[in-house]
Amino acid sequence: MPITSGASPPPCARSVIKVSEILRRGPDCAGPAGEILRPQGCCQLALGLIEDAVFADAGRAASRQRAERPSRNKPKRYVRESVGGKEVLSEYRDDSPIPLRAAKDVVEAVAEILSGAGKPLPFSSIQAAVAKKLHVEPGEYQARIALRFLQSIEVGLVARQKARYKAIDADKIRRSLAAALSELPRR
Repeated sequence: MPITSGASPPPCARSVIKVSEILRRGPDCAGPAGEILRPQGCCQLALGLIEDAVFADAGRAASRQRAERPSRNKPKRYVRESVGGKEVLSEYRDDSPIPLRAAKDVVEAVAEILSGAGKPLPFSSIQAAVAKKLHVEPGEYQARIALRFLQSIEVGLVARQKARYKAIDADKIRRSLAAALSELPRR
């Protein structure tokens, strides 16, 4: 990229310019404190500048990616579907036509575990309890879909606090889950 007058080059380009100046000086060059460095010192100084520039650029790129990352709280639609003869809860997002799916028994197991817990549980405990209850370990994403559904504004049966999940009302979760699932549109 050509540098126009008045515009300063990006940090990586400035470092490359410094490195090229150091390497052009020949067998001896001045270090940061003005001391004369031998060829090995020149190369070390140049490599240090290159590493600094690369790490700085990587940090800026990561920062840009974080800034450009879409929000986690994207709108979601939940639908009941039958896939392979099993009833599933499907989560559709506006930015993707492909749904995420959780088996209905996983959703019911998550709700039952939270209603009987009596205290907020971390995700790992919920996942382990679901695997124990169903005698098979479902995919981690299935338990997460169930938790998002149970937390959704329409359902509102589970609350999240400090990376732990708890039933808002243990009795209500038992009564309301079946109604919430039956009210979902069917595909």
